[in-house]
Amino acid sequence: MNNKKVGMLKDSYQMLTWTNYANKNKIKYTPVYYNSETEIVQALKDNKIDLAAVGSISLHKGMRVVDRFNQEPFYIVTGKMNGKFMAEVDRALDEIRNDSPYFQQHLQDKYYSESAYSNQPLLTKEENEYIERYKEIVVGLKADSIPYSYKEAHKITGLFKGVLDLMGGKSKLSIRIEYVSDPKKFLEEGTNRFYIGNSLGSGVSTVKGKYWHSNNIFSVDQVIVKRKNTSISQDKVSSVAVVKDALYNSQTKLLYVNSDEQIKKYDSVKECMEAVRTGKVDFAINDIYSVNYYMQSKRYADSLAAVSEYNESSAYCLLASAQVNDILKSVVNKLISSISDEEIDNVCVKYSSGIKYNASLTERIEDNLALIILGIAIAILLIVLGYVVISKKTNALIQSKENEILRRKVEIDKLTGLYNIDIFYEKVAERLRISDEEFYIMNININRLKVVNDIYGIEEGDELIKHVADRLKMFRDSQTDGDNILLARMSDDNFFALLTKEQYDLIKTFDLVDDYHLKINITVRTGLYLVDDRTLPINVMCDRAQIATDTVKEGMKKVGIYSRQQGDQLIFEQNILNDINGAMKQGQIVIYVQPKYDVVHKKIVGGESLVRWLHPKFGMIPSFKFITVLEKNNYITRLDYYVWEKTCQLLRYLKDKNGSVLPISVNVSRVNFYTTNLVSNLLELVEKYNLEPKDLQLEITETVYTEEKQVIYSIISELQEAGFKILMDDFGSGYSSLNMLKDAPIDVLKLDMAFMRNLDNENERNNIIVESIVELSKKLNISVVVEGVESEKQVNFLKSIGAEVIQGYYFSKPIPTDEYEKLIEE
Repeated sequence: MNNKKVGMLKDSYQMLTWTNYANKNKIKYTPVYYNSETEIVQALKDNKIDLAAVGSISLHKGMRVVDRFNQEPFYIVTGKMNGKFMAEVDRALDEIRNDSPYFQQHLQDKYYSESAYSNQPLLTKEENEYIERYKEIVVGLKADSIPYSYKEAHKITGLFKGVLDLMGGKSKLSIRIEYVSDPKKFLEEGTNRFYIGNSLGSGVSTVKGKYWHSNNIFSVDQVIVKRKNTSISQDKVSSVAVVKDALYNSQTKLLYVNSDEQIKKYDSVKECMEAVRTGKVDFAINDIYSVNYYMQSKRYADSLAAVSEYNESSAYCLLASAQVNDILKSVVNKLISSISDEEIDNVCVKYSSGIKYNASLTERIEDNLALIILGIAIAILLIVLGYVVISKKTNALIQSKENEILRRKVEIDKLTGLYNIDIFYEKVAERLRISDEEFYIMNININRLKVVNDIYGIEEGDELIKHVADRLKMFRDSQTDGDNILLARMSDDNFFALLTKEQYDLIKTFDLVDDYHLKINITVRTGLYLVDDRTLPINVMCDRAQIATDTVKEGMKKVGIYSRQQGDQLIFEQNILNDINGAMKQGQIVIYVQPKYDVVHKKIVGGESLVRWLHPKFGMIPSFKFITVLEKNNYITRLDYYVWEKTCQLLRYLKDKNGSVLPISVNVSRVNFYTTNLVSNLLELVEKYNLEPKDLQLEITETVYTEEKQVIYSIISELQEAGFKILMDDFGSGYSSLNMLKDAPIDVLKLDMAFMRNLDNENERNNIIVESIVELSKKLNISVVVEGVESEKQVNFLKSIGAEVIQGYYFSKPIPTDEYEKLIEE
């Protein structure tokens, strides 16, 4: 956005916030002031300015949002005397949020998601002038390449045509399509010519220096086509078929292929599949849309199988001569970038689904010879019996079958034969409208389906899903009023049912995984919502049943029942997730430091960095409330990194001020050990702030040490080798053992505060255990920090057993960083 003319309202709030935003981000611009937003919009349309700084709700046709700044909440304001009215407004808002926990997100998606803004490309003045001058580009397509490019009713159609129509509709640039047989010759005939081609992902590139290619327009998965009842292995593959492209050099390392001699190139996907069918090659790698089209042919469906073992995708882009105009390159890439994923998906579905395979006459005869003979016999018989009457009945039967097949495709989940979720919503709404019975919506979730998939494979996982669906249907069919039971599958392991109270009382004793053949403990969790408010949308009712399921822990109770408190908790958690990123950017997340104190030498020896959230609405949120939410939703690594960096900034400040610094420890959550860059991230941070690894100590809870020891211990050892000191936090709180001390990489042991609480209770065994741990740690050359020390009695006991360093309210609670700074200076 540098060096642009920016229009704004003179002396307005937007002018002030834009100026601050531009200064902060070092954006150079020329301000142009106007008296009304209407003037700004007109100036933008007349190309008098490049950008407009306006309010976020000011959406105008032909404009596109390119950046957002200084987002603020909206409030309902009334007079001081209208307290009763405001209380009603607050109650209504709370009720909306409780009834539909995702209401705020739905509003965001509807009015402020990317789809709410214009997705027209943002073209520069020079680009618009280029389009006005040249008006048209020509795009070449390969003929007879179903479903990408083919003719229907003498007109070019297909997936490529659909994408080019999208691009053409986003500017005044006309796109003319031609079929070409020689792409190289076609591109050499002009610099405004493009060819839509296949880049096969990262493994294939254009001939160096000769052609230019655009950004990828869309990608299509590739599959392996092999003969049925054959397997593919490294030592058995001698050849693989691929489609050749005149504009590309193959550089890809294909699956199971070690040399270029094994790769056989053919002119089309059909020729590749025919080569597999006739045994000329072992298998072919082709795109899934083309393969699905040809697999409709009986000759291929009977003899070939398509499997998804190949991880490359087939990416399509526009190619042109290397001499193509730079402005035109930019226009083309902007048109491509302006196409949304939803638009691409719609085009792909439109042109890749429902295209009936058009077999040649020879294929039809070969594939259907027996049917042809039978058809002739039937035709003779029909003529004898009366062609007209029988043909009418046959047509009616065929039509009925086709309608039934179409209905089942629309309504029925293919894997299980149950309703899909959208039809379930419709059927439930209709049932509630015509019946006054008391109904429950029940959510059923299969525990450990992922384990089954990982150990036994996806096919076995599908068998488990079908088993549960069959058991649900068995229960339905066993009831005298079973036709009233509605069943649906929402996702992999997630089912819904609409039941009466009597039906629920029966199904809760019905084992849905009974007699499943795998020797693995498989259970289901269920959540129940009593339909007590029929005005709610059905999807909200299902959300409530699913919320109840989420309260059920594996191995504990099997049924959860929805309550209002669960809805309130979900709203709170959603608020946490909505606000956390903004809170870190706005400095609402702050660190407090709890000092570590040497009671023998009476001095501070360091501190622990703890996090607090100063929320503008909820006030001070304790860390245990929001950290649990962030861990559950995979946000915790972002918060960890934020705290690490804030702590490094504090250490750098104290080091600059005092010449040296006491170490401060930070917590490292379990999830960080399953990322690939934990060690490098920490090293980059200490290097960024010119610190030494020993300045930033790392606290790891004892529960982390009990998981996947080989992996965890290896990473911790790598951190120690890099110079970081490792503290095992909360030792003795759960799974600790003396055997762990023998093997685990630990520098400092932090004794859990529960030992101190038991010390006050004069528990003799507790005291002996604490003394033994301190003595053993010293012999193992492991330092000890005792947490939760709050009384002089506890301090005297710790001194008597040789424990020197404590952390707790006896010396100091967690304090803001400025207070910590004063404390260490004293």
